[in-house]
Amino acid sequence: MARADGQVGGYPKFVAQGFNENWLPLWVQAAGYNTYYTGKLFNAHTEENWNDPHPSGFTSSDFLLDPHTYEYLNATLQRDSEPPVSYEGQYSTDVLAQKAYGFLEDGVKSKKPFFLTVAPVAPHSNVNLSSFDPGKNIDDSLKAIVMTAPIPAERHKHLFPNARVPRRENFNPDKVNQFAARS
Repeated sequence: MARADGQVGGYPKFVAQGFNENWLPLWVQAAGYNTYYTGKLFNAHTEENWNDPHPSGFTSSDFLLDPHTYEYLNATLQRDSEPPVSYEGQYSTDVLAQKAYGFLEDGVKSKKPFFLTVAPVAPHSNVNLSSFDPGKNIDDSLKAIVMTAPIPAERHKHLFPNARVPRRENFNPDKVNQFAARS
């Protein structure tokens, strides 16, 4: 996502700084492990830049891609070096769970030690970035983003109808409290 100062963070910045050639999954592979990853890897890891270059260090991977990373029912994932695939209408956490089970099976079958990371977007807000345009004025573009509460799986929708996060003094405070200011 572009920032107001024009700098790009997330995946493009990670690549530009050379980290794709020297980071955890590569170190774990060098120690003799197979490495598997499914879910959100970086912000600004998109349907356009997923292979520019492909994230290094994974025996197999299936990444959530922007602009649909934070859409619970409209995920787009990209497996290994294959083109992105849309999972529209499917609950993204369930899709990731199935992919994780597959990687777990692959890891066990390999008879090697393995490292598996599963990174669902839950409990983030449901975010539709489709109308975000980094080429526009950042304030106008950010206003076009639609954020809603996280979407539960249909089977969980009615489990806790009266649950509510307590709204204590430290819940969305107007100013930073004394404890947060120290860290």
